[in-house]
Amino acid sequence: PSPPSPPSAAHCAILARLPRSDLGQRWDRLEFWSFDASGVAAWRELPSESAGGVSALALASLFTHAAPETSLDYLHSIRKWFTLSIPFSSNELLIRFADRPTGPWSKPRLLHRISHPWVTKHTFAYTPKHHRELSASPNELIVTFVANSLNESIVASDPRIYVPQALRVRMSSVRA
Repeated sequence: PSPPSPPSAAHCAILARLPRSDLGQRWDRLEFWSFDASGVAAWRELPSESAGGVSALALASLFTHAAPETSLDYLHSIRKWFTLSIPFSSNELLIRFADRPTGPWSKPRLLHRISHPWVTKHTFAYTPKHHRELSASPNELIVTFVANSLNESIVASDPRIYVPQALRVRMSSVRA
């Protein structure tokens, strides 16, 4: 079989890894979860620029409607990988789960509704990040996000906008 075609316009989550010792130093050592010509997914090295770079890889899509900025983390209390997202113009902080980083991934589940003033007609929230080092118990997530606006005067006049905001979210409200 041939590798699947990449989904059309939907944002797809892809997976890359880098040895810890190379962080910030050797980006050429990135590996991507991608398909070979026979459709088998595995970790593959980043091709050189002369060989087409990342465009030369048949990247595996983990799921669609992925956030443009997110991260992957492991929650030991439930033995699951997870990723967070906030769809554009939405007040919903969503979470997805998987047993392995390569999937399969769950459908997004509501973790928290972000309140006013962070999500309004003129502001939006994005880039949720988990901060495991701040959690007081294994059943909670400490999540930061940023609020922003496409209207520069709102950003300039409201000191709460474009400053990281923190949430303490109980995992008991969500089933993996």
